[in-house]
Amino acid sequence: MKYTLIISAILALAACEEDTASQGHLTKALGESARPVIFQGEGSGPMPNYDERVLSTFINRLRVNADNFGVMDRDGNPIPPLPPYVYSAGAAEAGRWQGKHALEFSCNCPQANPPVASAYNSCCDIGFVDGIAQCVGPLVTCDSEQATEERDRWLRLNSGDSEITSETFGVTNNGSFTSVLESLQNQSFGQSTMFSPAVTSIGIPPMNCVQEMSSCGSGGKCLDAQTMAQGCTQGGDENPDCIGQCAGGPRGGESCIIPEPLGDECLPENYPRSFYWTFAFGLYNGVIPAINDGIHITIPGQNMGDPATLSFWVNYADVAGSAQSLTLVHDGTCADLALEFPAPPPEMEFPFHGETYRVDFTQGDFTDGCVKYVFSATSADGFIYSYPSLGSLQAKVLDGVFVPDDESCPVWTPDRVDTSCLPAADQCNNGDTRLCYSGREGSQGKGACKAGSENCVRGRWSGSCEGEVLPESEDVCGDDNDNNCNGFVDEGCPIIVTEQDMGNNNNEPDMGSTTTTPEEDMGGGQTTNLPEDTVDEEGGCCSTASEPKPQKTWLLSLLLLGLVFYRRKKS
Repeated sequence: MKYTLIISAILALAACEEDTASQGHLTKALGESARPVIFQGEGSGPMPNYDERVLSTFINRLRVNADNFGVMDRDGNPIPPLPPYVYSAGAAEAGRWQGKHALEFSCNCPQANPPVASAYNSCCDIGFVDGIAQCVGPLVTCDSEQATEERDRWLRLNSGDSEITSETFGVTNNGSFTSVLESLQNQSFGQSTMFSPAVTSIGIPPMNCVQEMSSCGSGGKCLDAQTMAQGCTQGGDENPDCIGQCAGGPRGGESCIIPEPLGDECLPENYPRSFYWTFAFGLYNGVIPAINDGIHITIPGQNMGDPATLSFWVNYADVAGSAQSLTLVHDGTCADLALEFPAPPPEMEFPFHGETYRVDFTQGDFTDGCVKYVFSATSADGFIYSYPSLGSLQAKVLDGVFVPDDESCPVWTPDRVDTSCLPAADQCNNGDTRLCYSGREGSQGKGACKAGSENCVRGRWSGSCEGEVLPESEDVCGDDNDNNCNGFVDEGCPIIVTEQDMGNNNNEPDMGSTTTTPEEDMGGGQTTNLPEDTVDEEGGCCSTASEPKPQKTWLLSLLLLGLVFYRRKKS
């Protein structure tokens, strides 16, 4: 009987699986509206870049009140207000991958009219190696059977709560949102709930920077015969034709003409850049935030020499209707935002209202430096929202204007701006704490990464996450830990083979090793340490840690042990 109880207990433990739906709800409940975005190990930094964010805001201003901008439908009738699009980080990162792929490999699979099956295909079979999306097959043409079709690419690369249903792209010579705004205006009024712009770029070497193959043949270089240096160091009257000597190659030791040195325009950092914009439309299946994003922007004066206006814009959408108030908090000072366009009528057919709020400042209101800011809104039902919910947005001010994408002033910081100017709220009870995490989606609970705690101050959640451990940019070799929290230990590190390994002719695997097989890696790798927050708050046994889960080798061992006991009893 007791052995039956042992085996029953083992099976009960086996049934105690993580409820992924509950974990997803927990993540949403944390309100991580400003979490960093990194896709498959290579990403865009803490937030979408400035031009991507401003473009999203402009498009939503058109949707919220197209009539204000004189936009009409095909029959010349005003377009009714539409709810703002939701930005999806996963969809944008899928577009960013495709943009880089298209630029690096000249993979131009344009949409045709009428459409063709190969439109927007990728020029290879997309797979995952060590968790990183990349080509796992040869480069092919758009219509090849080995090319990844557009919809397959969406399924493989897109992550999160969005579903890509259509996309378009544009290649430009600059990465400003203004270069693509006009082409998107007529595509801004569809019934999709998600719009995610993404831009990537590479430097293209000019033709004069591509030197012809060395006259010394493959593998050879034409060097100065005396100094063996590249370039004609013994030129002038003594050597007007820059005659050198081949080092290596099929003509080694023979005379050759040393190529002229390249100018500064041929340094990689000075290459002219080509920008690839992707625009993903689709369905957003997650919780639609009341504030999806807020931006800062410089509005130039009407006349040459007029001072610029520093403006903050935010789109707001809520089922209940208009916000009671919207406030910008910058460096401890509160400023009320005014409704820029008239609120939509209450009888509108759409599921929730969409509005645009704005506040302006004169040139002297901000000193030069990095300005932290957050938005705070009180909904029609009295609920309090903040954007971002963790940390602060930042704006670099220089000579009275905003400087976008300044490396010294990242667009998001984990440091919370002083919000003491806001009135006390009833979001929470003073002294309460809750789990928080500002790392990239999917990294919490993996490797070294773990959640922190957020405190309730004056009835508001503080916006600061204390004690969290965030992903490193790359793994630290030799520490046997997953530092970048993507499910792989010592990723990209050299494999060290010891003398003991060399002398071991037994090919049986070490059952105590934490090394994973390629099949396990494709499933997300193996975690050797559980995060501190894996205990069920209700007192149960189920973990709330994100995948990948530890391999249940202990379960197999216990089952075998139970069978041994059972056989011994029978004998």
